Amino acid sequence: MMEALPLTLSGKIDRRGLPAVDVDLQDDAEAFVEPASEVEEVLVAIWCGVLNKEQIGTRHNFFALGGHSLLATQLLARVTEAFEVDLSLRQFFDNPTIAGMAEALLRESETRDRIETTAHLLLSIANLSEDEVEALLKE
Repeated sequence: MMEALPLTLSGKIDRRGLPAVDVDLQDDAEAFVEPASEVEEVLVAIWCGVLNKEQIGTRHNFFALGGHSLLATQLLARVTEAFEVDLSLRQFFDNPTIAGMAEALLRESETRDRIETTAHLLLSIANLSEDEVEALLKE
């Protein structure tokens, strides 16, 4: 809480004089929900990269974490690249959480197995050590 708002010489609110607001919801233990599936784990990693966060719960709202429409477009591009699916902005705006995005990705039964397999492979690759990566590249 501030005792008073900073003002300019003309008496208007001095926005540059306001302290930065930390919109990081991960400190709220009740709001944080761990990923429940490998698909959600991959989405958490993508979201953390786009939003420049270390940790995000599956129920956190993208926009409450500082996301905006341009970052949403970037996020959807990365999800499309990772899973080779098309998720519309409309679908994302309707439920802008990791849990909601995972549900939308897995909704179609004909792509569910492929998406789950892709998530498993992406996590397996991410967990390889540098030595293991080099050994695989030499093969």
